[in-house]
Amino acid sequence: MELSVDELLEFRKCYEDPEYFVRQYLGDEYTSLVEPIVGEHRLLVKNATMDDHYSVLAYMVWRLVFHRDQTMIVISDDVYARDSIFCLFCSLPKYMQPKVMRANKSWIELDNGMRVLVSHLMHRCRGHAISFFYGDDFANWGNDAQTMWNNYMPTISMTGKVILTDRKPNPFYALWDNSTSFGKVG
Repeated sequence: MELSVDELLEFRKCYEDPEYFVRQYLGDEYTSLVEPIVGEHRLLVKNATMDDHYSVLAYMVWRLVFHRDQTMIVISDDVYARDSIFCLFCSLPKYMQPKVMRANKSWIELDNGMRVLVSHLMHRCRGHAISFFYGDDFANWGNDAQTMWNNYMPTISMTGKVILTDRKPNPFYALWDNSTSFGKVG
């Protein structure tokens, strides 16, 4: 597809500024967590709100478009999380959308090598090198959350990001609390 000069300039602006991209193409209501996610931190633990949930999904759409050859995992009880990502992606102008190679109820794969797996089942996510891990309402998983963390932490790339929502006293609260004693989360 040939892009006009204006489209190329807009594409570059969106690539360089995820918050602009999300605000311009997905909506102001999705920007609440974009800046903290884009920052230096590799780990972000946040109380869960619907705005934050959709902000993380909108950031994931930005990654889908402007990164290559990565796998993102979403563990969520939200059965519509995959549909939300796909709808946000499909709402973009066609010139911004990489070609969809495969899409089913839990998996999206694009021709730029980007992949998203959305599941509420731990075992469905095994065997992937993860560049972005989003555990939605993860604190509610109890002991299963600790098991999952132990299984997936070694597969998260050195430059990967981890977003865990809901900071209640649980194994992840201890992880967050210990990390803040070093001056910053990440």
